[in-house]
Amino acid sequence: MEIVSIFDEKILLLSPHRDDEVFGCGGLISCLMCLQKENNLLIYYFTPPMHPSSLIDNKAWERENNEAIKYMGCQIEFSKEGIINHLDVLPIFKQIKEIEDILKAFKPNTILIPFPDYDQDHERVYKAALAATRVNDRIPPVNNILLYETIGATQVYPLFPFDPNMFLPIDIKKKKELCAIYQTQIRKHRNTDTIEKMAMSRGLQYRHDCSFAEAYMVLRMAIDE
Repeated sequence: MEIVSIFDEKILLLSPHRDDEVFGCGGLISCLMCLQKENNLLIYYFTPPMHPSSLIDNKAWERENNEAIKYMGCQIEFSKEGIINHLDVLPIFKQIKEIEDILKAFKPNTILIPFPDYDQDHERVYKAALAATRVNDRIPPVNNILLYETIGATQVYPLFPFDPNMFLPIDIKKKKELCAIYQTQIRKHRNTDTIEKMAMSRGLQYRHDCSFAEAYMVLRMAIDE
């Protein structure tokens, strides 16, 4: 499977929760794995090691997290101040600083940001990432800034509609395998069948002979001289 050239260099994927990365970009992650380029990818989680909800089996959740990280084989980092479902209670400058520090150290060519749907954590990471990637002389420039599609992007548009303008053909079987690792996060509205239906719709939107695709919304794209 071919992959577009902007994903051929360093990629930073910002994941508010430990499942957003695969629900939104599991197809891309699988492509990188197949091409043995998973080391190009750094996933940054804004999530603490333990889940605060009594509705979640923490031991199962931890096993899923470890399995997903091992399966993906990419670089992983965690926020030191992660708070599930409450990122908006922290001063946003802290999250901006975290992202800026990663940009300085990792120097990605592409950054993947969650679409700001109804989830306050998605919206907070989106806003912090936009501030961190502003054009200035202190932070290495990021050539490509993309929003990845979240499950909630098809349900509610708190800021603006998700209007994709870039598509990546994917292996839906591999994406579903990756998403299925997070069994504690599966719901009736958020499951592998939903993932397949979304990917089928995006494939048809891309071109008539594309069975499945992931959709991205380009906010910035630059070509180096």
